[in-house]
Amino acid sequence: MTETWLSPNRRILAVSLAGSIILAGVALWILSFSGVVPRWSGALLLAVAAIAGLVVIVRLFRYRVARQDDKLLIDLGPRPPIPVPIGAVECFFLGSLPTRISGKWGLQSRAVSIVIRLAEREVEYHNRTVSPRLGTWSDGYITIRGSWCEPISPALVNKLNKQLIEAKRASDSIVNEERAC
Repeated sequence: MTETWLSPNRRILAVSLAGSIILAGVALWILSFSGVVPRWSGALLLAVAAIAGLVVIVRLFRYRVARQDDKLLIDLGPRPPIPVPIGAVECFFLGSLPTRISGKWGLQSRAVSIVIRLAEREVEYHNRTVSPRLGTWSDGYITIRGSWCEPISPALVNKLNKQLIEAKRASDSIVNEERAC
């Protein structure tokens, strides 16, 4: 069973869903006109709105970080989540990444993020290709942009670290039981 540790930003997804609903309304309005061109245009626009809405709904039920058995699943892109062994994860901490507006108009803004540190010995997990708008994954650090996940706070980071400790203890006890057999 999958246990969600970090959810996506449902506020942004709700705004996206509202956009799809408005687009569907416009499509239905266009469909009310007579003629071949408005009907085809309205039908095409309605199909685009439905597909966009379905994509957003699917994303509402996904996660950024989840635990499944002795793996941490990291979802930072359109591809399936990337599994990382719990033992390879050292800790979670607060970080920051430049925003899209950094450097424009002389601004150097940064957004809060969650950083996952991976063990140095787990070299095979140190680099992965992820969607840059959702975060980065390089040199043993996974950085998740705060704008694309639930609100980040020190309390959330503490909760993630407690869950990690509990998961490692559970994983260690299973290994010890297997060795005893």
